[in-house]
Amino acid sequence: MRSSDDLFQVAGEITDFVSFYTLPSTVMHHPVHKTLKAAYAFYNVSTRTPWIELMQDALIAAKNVSCS
Repeated sequence: MRSSDDLFQVAGEITDFVSFYTLPSTVMHHPVHKTLKAAYAFYNVSTRTPWIELMQDALIAAKNVSCS
């Protein structure tokens, strides 16, 4: 299991926080795909960034660490 945390700061003050963890899974009986690396939201706080934008950033961060 791997986790990731991203902080968003304005003038040294933390304004937003997003975290997720990943769990690998085995895909059975599929000719091409053998594994799946899923990302799950863990702890997220949005005070300045709109929630949807924060979650889009989290999806990009998950994709950057090779989540499926």
